[in-house]
Amino acid sequence: MGRDIYNFRCYICHSYAGDGRTLAANVLSPKPKNFTDPEEMKEIDNRRMFYSIKNGRDGTAMKPFREILTDDEIQSVIAFIRYAFIEKRFENIRYHSPENGWYDFEQKYPEAVNYFLYTGRENHLSEELITGKGIFEATCITCHLAKKRQEDAPAFLIKEE
Repeated sequence: MGRDIYNFRCYICHSYAGDGRTLAANVLSPKPKNFTDPEEMKEIDNRRMFYSIKNGRDGTAMKPFREILTDDEIQSVIAFIRYAFIEKRFENIRYHSPENGWYDFEQKYPEAVNYFLYTGRENHLSEELITGKGIFEATCITCHLAKKRQEDAPAFLIKEE
């Protein structure tokens, strides 16, 4: 349950990988918590996490979830964050996976994948890449903006056979 709630409610700022590297984070100050950074998380216990989720954090974009999540759901999210990102240092189940409802995305959206991988000049886009850019900007950009800026970012995961 915690993972499902996190992937529905928290990923937009904290990312599916828990590192806080999202499109939303580019405009937030301070940046969202990076759950994968041991230094950033070393002083944050479960009580503080519970308080932050339930009541929000003044001076940040963290808004209260007390009207949205029950105490048990909040505890479940905390347990997921602690287990997946802090203790085990998993990358979550990558967004582009059957577990997250993505089946054969590279076959369904080849234009978006091709645009994502395109390294040429923006003013030389083919019709296919223009279509891909539209798909990318409507959906993919949330997690993959940094890649298009040639910075370190999560890459599309191509299904391995």
